[in-house]
Amino acid sequence: MRLRPRQQNAATAAPPSDPLQAVPRVAPNVHARTARGGALHLRMDLPPKGRIGAFVLRHFGWQRHHLMNLDARGAAFWRLINGRRTLETIAGILAKKWKHGEEECRIAVMEYTRTLMTRGLIVLEVTAAEKGGRRK
Repeated sequence: MRLRPRQQNAATAAPPSDPLQAVPRVAPNVHARTARGGALHLRMDLPPKGRIGAFVLRHFGWQRHHLMNLDARGAAFWRLINGRRTLETIAGILAKKWKHGEEECRIAVMEYTRTLMTRGLIVLEVTAAEKGGRRK
């Protein structure tokens, strides 16, 4: 039996050479609300569980969800996500705002991005130029 090599699609493509060139986007099922004192509350809508959950959602509009609170630094990161800024740009802005070193902020942005992606709150978009490892 002969096996063919797998074709790479966008989900399995090689990561860009510089991950800080990726653009973060808020996941479509996540909503943000600012509370008193500048805290940020995130609400992530969850899909219904089973037929009873689907019935309740369809007829009563009750949606299961997770609530998360972000502190001042997490809220500052979240507010910089606009679908156009790269992670590198966000790290630079936060480095100036919090008066930290550029490299320290890049590392912190990468770790926090990983955390938000693991929880399903954001997704990263990699453009064609970054997939090839080239910068414009």
